[in-house]
Amino acid sequence: MDTELTPRQQAIVNAYGAAWGKLPAVTRDGWAMICEFGPNVSLNWASYGFSEQQVQIKKEGRDVYWRPVGLVGIEDNNGWYRFDKDKPLKNQEVHAMQAGKHYVGKITVFDPKNDYYERTYSHWRPLEEMPLPIY
Repeated sequence: MDTELTPRQQAIVNAYGAAWGKLPAVTRDGWAMICEFGPNVSLNWASYGFSEQQVQIKKEGRDVYWRPVGLVGIEDNNGWYRFDKDKPLKNQEVHAMQAGKHYVGKITVFDPKNDYYERTYSHWRPLEEMPLPIY
């Protein structure tokens, strides 16, 4: 039985490219373990076709992880929400995108239950209040 990947999972698969399926394990946020002990770090990503400039590294205790730099920000999707999953509040002004890559601009969501927004836009991000300059 095939299970369809979520957009987040698909982004991780795409970032790893040909290396996907060869890695022993990858976390929900796209991290692959290099080794269990920090002093024994090997350049494991090189064996999967990645250079040091193409990866992000993180250490947690004695464990060392890596992932493609294209996954930086995946934890919160760089602050963007999907219209098909999370709806803005009624009368909320948001930044909007189409097809996940074309910035449309600012829109006001008058009725988040109206499927027009989901059919027309892919992502939204709240407008944030910017503090006024001090001087």
